[in-house]
Amino acid sequence: MSQQDTLYTTAEVADRLRVSVKTVLYWVSIGRLKGRKIGPARNSQHRFTEQDVQEFLTEGSRA
Repeated sequence: MSQQDTLYTTAEVADRLRVSVKTVLYWVSIGRLKGRKIGPARNSQHRFTEQDVQEFLTEGSRA
């Protein structure tokens, strides 16, 4: 599996960005951070690719 295919959990992204899980979920809810939901609708969990994180960091540096 390539780095591009690796899926990171919300907690892993939060740790990497040095923010809380709640902040990551907020960024997802307002569309600032892209990701995908995995699992049944009621119990779905967010997952993020390396590209999702890199795009977020690139956009953040422009803001």
